Parts: sequence; C-alpha cells; structure tokens
Amino acid sequence: MSNETNHPAASQVVHIGDHLRAQREEAKLSLEKVSQKTKINLNILRALEANNFQALPSPAYIKGFVLSYARVIGLNPNDVITKLEYSYLTIMGKPFPALNHTRQMPANEVVAPAPGEPKKTISEAPADVLDQEKRAQERQRLIVPAVVFGGICIVFIGLYQLVTKTIDSETNSTIEKPYGPTFVPSSELVDINKSVEEKAAKVAATEAAKVVAAEAEKAAEEKAAEEKKTDDKKPEEVKPQPPAQEVRRNFPDKDFRKITVRLFSVLPDAPENQDSNILPPRIKDAWNKDLENVFVKATDGNTWMSYKVDQSPIESVILEKEKDIFLQGKEILMFLGNVRVTKIFYQNRLIDAPTKTGFKSLIFPESQSTKHMLPLFPKAADDILYTAEEYQRRMKIEEEELGIKKP
Repeated sequence: MSNETNHPAASQVVHIGDHLRAQREEAKLSLEKVSQKTKINLNILRALEANNFQALPSPAYIKGFVLSYARVIGLNPNDVITKLEYSYLTIMGKPFPALNHTRQMPANEVVAPAPGEPKKTISEAPADVLDQEKRAQERQRLIVPAVVFGGICIVFIGLYQLVTKTIDSETNSTIEKPYGPTFVPSSELVDINKSVEEKAAKVAATEAAKVVAAEAEKAAEEKAAEEKKTDDKKPEEVKPQPPAQEVRRNFPDKDFRKITVRLFSVLPDAPENQDSNILPPRIKDAWNKDLENVFVKATDGNTWMSYKVDQSPIESVILEKEKDIFLQGKEILMFLGNVRVTKIFYQNRLIDAPTKTGFKSLIFPESQSTKHMLPLFPKAADDILYTAEEYQRRMKIEEEELGIKKP
C-alpha cells in the first residue's frame, strides 16, 4: 500500500532518451548544439535519444554519454542515471551491468540545476516501478476469470427462469380430455378408406424411388473406384521442417581488420609541451626512458577510455573534465571515446590522433601496431571486453563446441 502511495504509476515513467530530448527542447537547444558542447558525435546523440542501446558502445560509455548530456542541459546526475538504469532494463530485458571492470573517476565540480529550477530528486526506483507493473498485470489476470464466471452465472440464471416459465405455462393451461368412445358416421368411413389407400400408394412409390436412387449411387461409386485404380499415385506431400533453433553465442562473429595506417604523429614543437597547466612538472619528472610513457588529460569535456598495459587486465575509466591519467609500460593499448576533448602526450610530447567519428585506437610503441587488429577491445555478449586476439581464440573454441561449420 505504501508503494502505491509514494510512487507514481509505471506508465508515467519516461525512458531516458525521451527525457533528455524533452529537457533539451525545453531548454531550446538543438541536437547539434549539444554535440558541440559535449564533443559527442551527432549519430551517438541521435541513438541515445531514440533509446537505441544496441547502436551504442558498452554500458561504461553509455553512462558517460548520459552524464555529459545531462551536464549541458542542467539535469541532476543521480536522476538521469536512475532513468538510464530503468530504461536499459525495460528495453534490453536485463539489468544495467554493474561494470565490475569499470571504476568512476571522482568529479572535480558540482553540477547544479539550471537557474530558477528547484533541486531535482529521484522520484522513484526502477525496482518499485517493476513491482507496481507486476501487481497491475496480476490484477488484469484476475479480472478475466471473474468476468467469465459472472457471464456463466447470468446464462445459468436465464436458462433456469426460461424452464420455470415453460413448466408453469403447461401446468396452468386448460386441457380438454375426451370422455367415452368417439363415433364416426358411416358416410365418412368411405373417405377414410380412400385416404388410407392413397397414402399406401404414395409410400410404395417413395420406397421404389429410394431403391432406384440407391442402385444408381452404388453404380456411380463402383465406376469412380475403377477410375481411381487407373490414375497414377499422387506423390506424398513433403511436410515443412521446423526452422532450426537459433544458437545464442557469447562470442558471435566479428570482422577484424589489420592496421595499415599510422595511428598518430608526434608534435615536438607544440606549445602545449611547455604549458605546465596541461602537462604538469610531476608528469615530466616521472618520465622513464626505458618505458612507454602516456599522459591523457580531459581538457574540454568528459571522455571514456579502455586501456591495457603489458599483461595487466583491461581497465575502463570515465575521465571527467580537468582529470588526467598517466600510464607506463613496455606496451600500452588504448581505445578512447570523445577523443577530441583530450590532450594526449607520448614521451612528454603532444600527439595528433586524427579521427572522423570521435573514437580512436592507439598503440604504444607504434612499431607494435602490426601485431594487433581492430577493434582492439571487442565486447562479448556478456558485456566483457577482450583483446582482439583473445576474442578470436574464444570464438573459435565456441564454434567447435557448438559444431558450427563455416563455408
């Protein structure tokens, strides 16, 4: 009872994409303006507003998209994340992943509501909404049997009243009963005898016609049977086979491609190399000539990245504006989203990493690029990231276990 009082109906919950679009239109901002401010690709924003989670990267990136979007239009981060989790559950049919390989970088600033708007709070939890929807479905299932039972009762009562009225009408009607024998005049006996003879003649004619018709029908059946023997046998109908059940795979086929172009170029004369606000002295001092040194700073907005250093597991991180990360190792693999908002330094020198989509794969040192394939970190159906080599190995094992043969 308390849940129904404190929370609105589940039908009133708006999916995250619809909520963001409505708030953006209320703020009189175009989607292109939001893309310009968040540095997020326009196609990604369209997919987000359409609640098309399948067209978006892994949940770690989706969460970063939503937080960046909410920051631009002045929404409460906790509110939009709650709506995101509910929307992901209802559309994808599974809870929003806990992302045990993802860690959240602390924010450097507090996001306040838009001027003149009251502080927003979470109106409801996804679990409460699902409970309410389940109770509503149970009530609907109870209504149908009740309606059927009521209809049966009405029909039964109507039949009972009809039978009762029929019995009463037959009981109360006046029946004239004859008393003693009935006498027929002799003049009428002649007409009766004639009528009896005519009826007998009609019956005899009817029986004769039935015999003739039966013999004709029997002859027609015999003729049809003879003709059927001479006909060729019809081929047996081939029953359609039921479609083969689709096998659900955790490592479905993916297209991998070799790296044939340069991934980045070093800018030794860039002014950012001497800017201590972007490249702090502590990073310069930590440089190790025997290792690969990579420093990433989010200068103009939020970015999200997955990386792997040597034999360590793949890590995913949301890098908020003005936050940075410093990596060292013999080999560093890196994939970034919304890369245009970052400054990336390799061996204390700024690099240029061109991209058309806002996504970028990087390998340090670049001489190791030919050993790897793109995508660097493909995602399996269980939302776990793997290297391209490990994914291909597991995909082959899965195909052998399921008996899948490729042409």
